[in-house]
Amino acid sequence: MTVLSYQIILFGLTAINFLISARFSGALVFGLTYSAVAILSVLADMIDFGRITWIYREFASERVDKFQFINYWRLRFKVLIKITPILLLLCLLLNVKIENWILIFYPISWLMVNYAQSFFSAKSDFHTSGFLNIAERVCFAGFIFIGFYWQIEPSFLLPIAIVGSTSFHSTLGALIAHYKLKEDKLMYRNLRVNFDRSAANAMGFRSLLTDLLVLDLPVVNSFLGSKNGGLYGLGIKLRNPM
Repeated sequence: MTVLSYQIILFGLTAINFLISARFSGALVFGLTYSAVAILSVLADMIDFGRITWIYREFASERVDKFQFINYWRLRFKVLIKITPILLLLCLLLNVKIENWILIFYPISWLMVNYAQSFFSAKSDFHTSGFLNIAERVCFAGFIFIGFYWQIEPSFLLPIAIVGSTSFHSTLGALIAHYKLKEDKLMYRNLRVNFDRSAANAMGFRSLLTDLLVLDLPVVNSFLGSKNGGLYGLGIKLRNPM
C-alpha cells in the first residue's frame, strides 16, 4: 500500500474508534478520561523533554546508527519506567478513582510508541509504521467491543483500551525493530551516543508548548462539566483524529 492509503485507513479507523468509545462509554466518562490523557501527554513530554525528537534527528541524518538508536530507546525506557511509582503516589494523594489508575502507564506506552514510530520513519519503513498504527486502532476497537460484550464498566473499559492499544503498539514495534537487527551482534557495536543536551532541551521546550494546546479539553471540562467536555472532546477528535 502507499503512504496515502495508510493515512486514509488510519483516519477512518481513528474516527470510528472515537465514535464507538464515545457511544459505549458516554459523554461523562469520555470527557473525564480524555481530559486525564491530555494532561498525562503533557506530563510525558515534560519528562522526555525533546529526547525523542533529538535522537530521531540524529538517526535520520545518520549521525547515530540503528544500533545506537535501539540502545538509546532501551535506556529511555528504563528511565521512564521509574515514573510509574511517582504517578501512583500522585493518584493516591489526589484521590483518583481506582478505575483510572491504569492510566499511570499511559505516558510510558505513549512515549515508547513515539520511539518506535521514529525508528521506522527514519528508516523510511512506512509499511511497518503504517501497519503498527493500524494494528493499534484495531486493538483499541477490539478492547471496546470485547469489554462491551462482557459488560465491563465504561470507566474501566476506556482506560484499558487506551493503555492496552498503545502498549501493544510499543511492544510490537520494539519486537519488530529487534527482529530486523537479529542477524547483527548489538553487544559488539559502539553504542555510545554523543548527547546534545541543549539541542534536545530546545526541542523539548517547543514540543511542550505545542502539547499545552491539547489542554483545552480539561479546561472546558472544568468550566462546563464532564458531559459537555466529552461532547467537545469528541468533536475535536473527529475533526483532527490522533
